[in-house]
Amino acid sequence: MDAQILSVALEVKASRQWRASWKLWAASLLRDGEIAIGRSFPEAFFPVPREGLGEVELQTRAEIMGGGDSDLRVAGRARLHQFARENSRPASWVVLADADCLALRNLDHLLIDEGELLVARSGIGYDPGFVAVSGERLGEYLDMVEVLELNGVVSSGKFAVAEFERGEVLRAGDPGVTVEDLANAAVMHFGGPSRR
Repeated sequence: MDAQILSVALEVKASRQWRASWKLWAASLLRDGEIAIGRSFPEAFFPVPREGLGEVELQTRAEIMGGGDSDLRVAGRARLHQFARENSRPASWVVLADADCLALRNLDHLLIDEGELLVARSGIGYDPGFVAVSGERLGEYLDMVEVLELNGVVSSGKFAVAEFERGEVLRAGDPGVTVEDLANAAVMHFGGPSRR
């Protein structure tokens, strides 16, 4: 698979659970190719470097002070988009993922579609927490998603959009998602129910 997986981990004041979540996400991806994680804190996730995993300390270290999970996701996605602009490399696919995801299986089979933008349906829209973009169109996608958000980009008609096969990428908190569904998924996103 010629793909690069990008994610960002932001420091959350007095919250060790987020660091554990990010470390689990990174560890679950180690079999899937090149991964780059930007972090807003100086300590490495893994004291011993892991092959295929690059950790980059973000230049600006804004700490999220308490705020809700929603604030963290908005701040994290904004940082992820900036991080993608600065750290992506030429690849067939670039996966932009929230740090509260967990890869349960290899991701190769998710990235074989002929589309330019691969998305997962969630609730009433698409899950902005796990998206694959054709490497050739990454810059254009990042420009558009900052203005239109993911649902707007999908409906714009500017990208050949395909959905991940049903059940491959799931949000754990979506209505109707069962334990069996989660056991069969390739990626589980713990982001709660999608609202946009």
